[in-house]
Amino acid sequence: LATSLMKIVIRLLLIVIAVSLVDHWAVALPIWGRWAALLLLGAVLLHGLLLQVLPLLIWRINPLYAAQQIENSMPSLKNGLINYVLLRSQPQQVHLVVLGALGQTTASQLNEEPDQQFVDHRPLLKTGYLLVLVFGCFAAYLVLSPKNPLQTFHRMIAPWGNISRPSR
Repeated sequence: LATSLMKIVIRLLLIVIAVSLVDHWAVALPIWGRWAALLLLGAVLLHGLLLQVLPLLIWRINPLYAAQQIENSMPSLKNGLINYVLLRSQPQQVHLVVLGALGQTTASQLNEEPDQQFVDHRPLLKTGYLLVLVFGCFAAYLVLSPKNPLQTFHRMIAPWGNISRPSR
């Protein structure tokens, strides 16, 4: 969820930076260009929220997927957790003693490594670094540019307004 939200913010910041560069140094954005920028911002935001964030909030995680992710991070389980999840969903096909023994064995193996992380945080970290980089570029442009990108952003989110183009 955090990775998806950061990706949305990165895309939005990149659009604001690109539109600011065009508005500041190439051509003054006409009203239709500001409307197009607003629609692009809205489309990126809506796309990200509907296709990346909302499914994570609505749908449940499949227990088999969770078991597979845990076993990928702990190969010593040797399919014990996946087997337990599969057999637990159909208790009439296996004797309860076997199911209990498999559950205890798997639980003891999971408890052997209490500091084990079952979720790979590398995509989150990479996206976080990219967000810091993009935000740093925006902040540097904000400080170093003689023209204010926040004024262009204001022109983007209110294209109907009579807001003047940023000048030196």
